[in-house]
Amino acid sequence: MIKLIQVTLVLMSFCAYAQKTANLLKDHFNPCVLEEFNTTTFHSQVSVLNSEFGIQNSKIASIFKLQNRSFQLAYQQYGYKLFKDSKYSISSAQKLNSKMYLGLNINFHQLYISGAEKHHALSFDLGYSYKADTYEFHLFLENPLNNKYVENDLESRFILNSLYYWNTNLYSDLQFEESLHTGFHIKHQLTYSYQNFLSLSIIQAFHSFEYGFRLGYKKGAFQIYSQYRKLTWTNATGFALIYVPGNE
Repeated sequence: MIKLIQVTLVLMSFCAYAQKTANLLKDHFNPCVLEEFNTTTFHSQVSVLNSEFGIQNSKIASIFKLQNRSFQLAYQQYGYKLFKDSKYSISSAQKLNSKMYLGLNINFHQLYISGAEKHHALSFDLGYSYKADTYEFHLFLENPLNNKYVENDLESRFILNSLYYWNTNLYSDLQFEESLHTGFHIKHQLTYSYQNFLSLSIIQAFHSFEYGFRLGYKKGAFQIYSQYRKLTWTNATGFALIYVPGNE
């Protein structure tokens, strides 16, 4: 489905700042990554899917600490003037031990179609992470109960990410996805970071010939990303901004 296509903008290395922004801008949010955040962080993104009709996918979110636990509040919207699918989310995570984490997203969905009645729905997502020195595994269950507006119109997915760090500057992320709507997909991302301020990622999907690249730049408290994706039905251009106050 079109609404599943979001900008995926990632910068990861063993550097402290990179660990705290990893996975924030993927096409799904595994709440387990919140355990890595110790300071308030703001992030936003937009992906332009069709400039002629104004179709885009956007997100704005804030991560903060409350009673020694990290939370995220997020708003996401897909669509254009006559069709808007919105989602409000609150997320948190629990550290099980030094290597394992569990997380939960609670989502409120709202569908607007011009000239039609609004629809509302609730859903939740579950996350699990295992982290070792040179590799990580992330499991994500999106809407496992298949909650819906009317019938099968909210996405349900199972996603496994396997990450391997070749060195402090280079890592691979292999993603396996089983979707209720679009079936099975495999995607690979290779990311290289240079001196803790510049990154380049190459993305390729194996289920169809889709590819893309993204460039990230860090300056003080700001991290800026841009991305181009060649999809089966369109070309997508994405932009993202991450702001960490105090990280000047």
